[in-house]
Amino acid sequence: IEQWGTLKALKEVFPAPRAALLEALAQFGFDFDKLLNRNFEQGWSDVKIARKHGVDPKWIRDQRKRLNFPAYMGRPSRHPTDTEIVEAYERTQRNASEAARRLGMDRATFTKRHQKIRDRERG
Repeated sequence: IEQWGTLKALKEVFPAPRAALLEALAQFGFDFDKLLNRNFEQGWSDVKIARKHGVDPKWIRDQRKRLNFPAYMGRPSRHPTDTEIVEAYERTQRNASEAARRLGMDRATFTKRHQKIRDRERG
């Protein structure tokens, strides 16, 4: 596979099911997971990797999860606690738009979460 660089090219030369090819590669000491990790690190999408290797994008997504590689690089989305949401709302004199902006959240998401918190507190 080092010669061809893709699972797709290997399948053209050796027509066999994907699982059998991966098993054969492992027996010969080639780590396909390492190749996938390199593709993930390059920032390639699951669809682009799938096209390159001739597999289903869902299979690539499953491999990404199995290898604990995040789907998107960069800053993770913000998930403030219930306490932070209530405090931000009170600090901004009950202005949901301003509280959401300060927490780096979408206003609609902030409003939904704040409403759920209030409903839980009531009963």
